[in-house]
Amino acid sequence: MTRVAIVGTGTIRFTKEPAGSIEGLLAASARAALESAGGMDGADVGAVMVSTNDHSAYLGPILAESVGASPGAALKVESMCSSGANAIVSGYAHIRAGLAKTVLVAGADASDGPGRILDWDDSRGDDRRPVAWASRFAASYMSRHGVSADQIAAVAARSHQNAQANPHAYAHGAHSIRDILDSKLVAPSLRLLECSRACTGASSVILASEDAAARCESPAWIAGIGQKTAG
Repeated sequence: MTRVAIVGTGTIRFTKEPAGSIEGLLAASARAALESAGGMDGADVGAVMVSTNDHSAYLGPILAESVGASPGAALKVESMCSSGANAIVSGYAHIRAGLAKTVLVAGADASDGPGRILDWDDSRGDDRRPVAWASRFAASYMSRHGVSADQIAAVAARSHQNAQANPHAYAHGAHSIRDILDSKLVAPSLRLLECSRACTGASSVILASEDAAARCESPAWIAGIGQKTAG
């Protein structure tokens, strides 16, 4: 089976401002990704995967039309916070299976989007906020693996550090482990500076088979893909 590479990327600046439209965000990042992939255009796209928690329907075909593509598949992949990763896995699988040579994977969400709290969450306790679930998972992980609060905070500190070099990041402030531990406690085991923000933005990648990647200057080969789903 063919290897799969990332051959193009496109990102729209992440901000706290509402989105004009989720369709517009997806199209803007997708066009940037195609341009970075050696000037590909819609005619080169064999499949489209859209990742979002937005409730809008038919986004795969809408994005395909927006970039001038007529793909064999145009799908919306939704699995809450794992949607982006799963969209890439789906695109990777299409190429490995020989169903497409190039796949456009695009993800977008908006600060004024609907979010997602499920009816199923009503059966799991009084606090249905996503941060409450994240806090429970963090506490379980810390207990099971002997991880300290300082070590958890170090992950957030590194992410804040990385954001300083990314012009498209939501915020560019540097925060030390001490800063993070001193920030407001928003759930039993998570602090404000350890949590993501509601924001507007979009990112896209172009995946390509070995044959399709030959025309691109610096393909980044995907060495492996892994997934796990738990209750």
